[in-house]
Amino acid sequence: MTQFGTEVTREKRVVSIRGEVDRILGCITESADHYSVLKISRRASIEEIRKAYCRSVDLLHPLKCRDVIEREGTMQWKLSQAFLRVVEAFSTLSRPARRIEYDGALNRKPTAPLPLPAVHNGVSQTNSVNIRVPRAIDTAVKKPRVATAFGSSEPTMPRVGDRRRTARFSLRMPVRVTPDDGAWQEVTESWDVSKLGIKFRLKQMIEPGSVVHLEMPMPPDLRREGESDGLYFVSGVVRHTTPNAERGNLVGVEFVHSSVLESINFAECAIEPLELVEDV
Repeated sequence: MTQFGTEVTREKRVVSIRGEVDRILGCITESADHYSVLKISRRASIEEIRKAYCRSVDLLHPLKCRDVIEREGTMQWKLSQAFLRVVEAFSTLSRPARRIEYDGALNRKPTAPLPLPAVHNGVSQTNSVNIRVPRAIDTAVKKPRVATAFGSSEPTMPRVGDRRRTARFSLRMPVRVTPDDGAWQEVTESWDVSKLGIKFRLKQMIEPGSVVHLEMPMPPDLRREGESDGLYFVSGVVRHTTPNAERGNLVGVEFVHSSVLESINFAECAIEPLELVEDV
């Protein structure tokens, strides 16, 4: 391909990215539903949902749009907002239970507000009946929750004698998994998350001791300090794998900073897992 042909192809790609970003930002402004964001019908299968998500990732992934960001300063913010909206849509529609609940909310018609009780003449406001809030409700202590773009998650509280150093959260969010050799990529969903590690299921089989690179919309409270971008990039070491042909292999990964990966003896990871394995 000639240099002119390459430039034309690049310009078409930039125009395509701009158009998709503007479309999704329009969906955000108009409060469009998840199906409109992913450009799929409400009868779409789970496979069609995943394909739509992968198409958006391939087009809008921040790492693939660096040239566009360099040309337009505001594009980084726009890309981040658009990509997070796509992630939110996928996170809901890829889970059957959550999708059923979401579809029910879409189908639910707005109801008229209940009429206010009539105010009788001669009754002053000071004599109105005071409604008492039940003590059980008034004094209820709310459990701590982690807010995310997709809702909230309850922390798994450590039991007596539990050696975990950080709380784990049953948090569901999309995770893009890439092995260190880049031989494959798989988009899955988190199963269990803490500041030190994560659990998820993979169709691919991966050995303990392997290095993986993860991309996900991690909540701020579970990130390293100074990490505030829309997507969270982190490397990790596979500490354990539980094979399951039907549901997918359950994989536990311990987060490791990329600067210390070279100092890890990966052979030992598969034989003598560190205590931190309980954090994931």
